[in-house]
Amino acid sequence: MLLISIIFINCASASEIDGLNETVISETSLPDTNIVIQNYTLDSDNIYEYFDEDGVLYENYSNSIFNLSDDIQNFGIIEIPVDNVTFIGNNYNLKNTVFYLSGNNITLCNFSMEIYHAFEDIEGSGIYIRGSDIIIDGIQMDYYVPPETRAYGIYADGARKSVVNNLKIINSNVYFVANNVYSKVSNHCVDLYYCNNTLLENNTFTGSFPLKDVNFGPVGADESSETVVLLGVIMSDYTRLNANTFITNIDDRFGDYPTLDAIFIYGSNFCNMTNNNLSMFDFITLSGVPNYLYGVDIYRLSNFSFTGNNIHIETTGGTFSHGTAYPIQMTGPLSNVTIAFNNLYSKSNGPNLGIYSMNYYGQTSLYIYNNTINVTGLAGEHEWALVAGIETQDDYAYIENNIIEVHSVREVGENDNLYGISYRQRTDGNHTQIVKNNIVFSDGLYSVYMLSTLNSVITDNILVSTRDDINYGYGGYKAGSGSHIGDTIYNNRIINYYDYFGRLYNSATGERTSMYRYQENVNNRTNEFDGTGMTGRSDNPTFTDNPTQSASSNIKYRNIPGGGSSSSGSGSGSGDGGNGNSGSTGGSDSGSQSGNGGYYSNSSSAPRVDEGGSSESSGLSWMDAVLNYLNSNTNTGSEEVQSYNGNVESNNTESTPDIAGSDAPASSSTGSEASGGAGASGAESQPKAYEISEKTDKSISPNNSYLSFALIIITMILLIIGYRRKDSSDEF
Repeated sequence: MLLISIIFINCASASEIDGLNETVISETSLPDTNIVIQNYTLDSDNIYEYFDEDGVLYENYSNSIFNLSDDIQNFGIIEIPVDNVTFIGNNYNLKNTVFYLSGNNITLCNFSMEIYHAFEDIEGSGIYIRGSDIIIDGIQMDYYVPPETRAYGIYADGARKSVVNNLKIINSNVYFVANNVYSKVSNHCVDLYYCNNTLLENNTFTGSFPLKDVNFGPVGADESSETVVLLGVIMSDYTRLNANTFITNIDDRFGDYPTLDAIFIYGSNFCNMTNNNLSMFDFITLSGVPNYLYGVDIYRLSNFSFTGNNIHIETTGGTFSHGTAYPIQMTGPLSNVTIAFNNLYSKSNGPNLGIYSMNYYGQTSLYIYNNTINVTGLAGEHEWALVAGIETQDDYAYIENNIIEVHSVREVGENDNLYGISYRQRTDGNHTQIVKNNIVFSDGLYSVYMLSTLNSVITDNILVSTRDDINYGYGGYKAGSGSHIGDTIYNNRIINYYDYFGRLYNSATGERTSMYRYQENVNNRTNEFDGTGMTGRSDNPTFTDNPTQSASSNIKYRNIPGGGSSSSGSGSGSGDGGNGNSGSTGGSDSGSQSGNGGYYSNSSSAPRVDEGGSSESSGLSWMDAVLNYLNSNTNTGSEEVQSYNGNVESNNTESTPDIAGSDAPASSSTGSEASGGAGASGAESQPKAYEISEKTDKSISPNNSYLSFALIIITMILLIIGYRRKDSSDEF
């Protein structure tokens, strides 16, 4: 057993696997009897000592470790039919030398493979697997497929009654160049067929393929439909795809509907894809020519999770109402499918969808949430000329908290099919959609479109539009021509880019928020702006003193532990001494300060700021403050004003103040902090509307100005007369 552990450590260090729980030959997989593990050195000169003339390992070499000490060329097929064998490559190269693994508990690690010939006896595979508990670790395979030849990079070929179990492909790179443009033979980089509990982790699979027609069966695509695939997962339950990179390039095209799936998953239940990166590029197909690209194509399964993945598809192909470049396509029957926390990007010159699901071949239910989707295509009035972030032709779909951006490559007409979320193309059955709290950035007019609905909920979705001709308000949802029964629909807003980004940070804490409410002054702000607490740009001249105040008033006061000359106060309730929430401030104009957050001010009437000059009350940048000013709420939030002089009307009221005076809208406050750092708990009463008007009238009255000017003239005349009289008396 000690020797077994040493073997595992050697392979693990080469592939950088953490932990010792995945031993090459695990103790649990070995019989209880004492087994002696033999070590052998293998090279091109002695290989026939262990393998017969057909390349089959002799039966007496089970429980063996082979350490490669030389490159091997043109050996053909190495078949390992016995159990408990480890083949350590030590970074040597095998050229036109492939593997057939029919035994169990076999490990291949740390070597490279260079293949130019397809071996028909093992389906043209670089590594052909029929046994269970196989580990492939740290392999570099470069496979250049001969023309019109059936070929697979790695092929786990199980059967309904003989399933391959517990395959692990980890830390490996497979580069596969397909070459089946004109034939119907399969060229797959990696293929799992009846292969349960498989782990693919930390691998890079790169393939170059032609676009080919799909051979659809009576119920859609099946295991024999796809002739070109980067990864195929067929009837393989509990497959886990974690932290892999999938790269797909198109080098040719053939057929009436030239198609390519990067990943094709069929009939495989309880699978998950997590934290993978997938890219697909087709610059062979020209604009105006249709092509059909799918990042992940899913058929007939249940309990599938697709989370935390990044997909990027880009092509010059596509034309009006023909072509696809879908990051995710799903075809029923489907149940309990989750698509969440993914980043999906696609760009083409034809119809395009970020996520497409349909119930054409069976019922579907899925959950789509917290995805970021960016899709560009060619939208038009025909139902096939559809560009959308999500198109769900499903029996049930739950869609929430997605951020979607959709664009058309041409100017969008009023009836063009450009939506964030849609059910646009009709399928049979009832359609219940729960669509909530999604944000859609679009050149179009609607965030959500539903052809027909039953007991659906479509609420709180926002369309952020770039259009000048759009009607802003609550028209973000469009109901199609089908039946709509028992739906709940409200608050599907349309706003422009300027308002959206201006309000994005418009909260008391300055934090991002996707919540948007027109009718509330959620920050209790008025239209007054005091710039005394703002700092200039770094290239502006600075001064040690404020020329409008005495030098002493420019001192930034601080709390001094145990006393001092700074402001003092006795707190009560939840406020500490000097806290504006409660208590009184000692001294006049000595500065107000708080023990929380390090905010202070130059005087009791100045705004409280921190070291960087950020205001305690708003925490907004200059741009955000300006946007807040231009779009500010008045009348205590009861009325929305969007004008450059909104503050002029902030004190207006329709009622005439009575003798007691009415509350001035501009001065009313719902905050817990006293205005202007006044006494305990804001003890001073709020000014009334007529008081503000009276004070304002007195301070700016023209009569008052004339009187002051006259008094100054009279004073100067009296001074001159007095001076002359003094001179006259001195002469006598």
